[in-house]
Amino acid sequence: MSATDTRTRHTFVVRLWHEPSELAPPGQWRGSVDHLASGDQRHFLTLRDLCDFIVLQTEREGPGPIQIDVHDPSVASAHPAETPTVIDERL
Repeated sequence: MSATDTRTRHTFVVRLWHEPSELAPPGQWRGSVDHLASGDQRHFLTLRDLCDFIVLQTEREGPGPIQIDVHDPSVASAHPAETPTVIDERL
C-alpha cells in the first residue's frame, strides 16, 4: 500500500462456537465479533446480527456503510429470527 492510498480498512475478528443443549437439541450456534480499531465487541446469534454490527462500524468510520443484503439467502440465517437478537453482555 502506498502513502497516497486512501482506502478505508476495517478488521474484524469473528468467533463461532456451538453450545449443545439437552433441553433444546441440537443446541445453538453463537458468536462474537470484535472491531479491532474501536475495540467494540458484540455477541450474536444470527448472521444478520453479525452483518448489522459490521454495517454499524462502517457507518461510524469511513466513506459510508458497507452494503450487505441480509435478505440474500447466502447471508440470512438458516432459521431467521423474527426480531434480530444481539447479546451485549460478554460471555
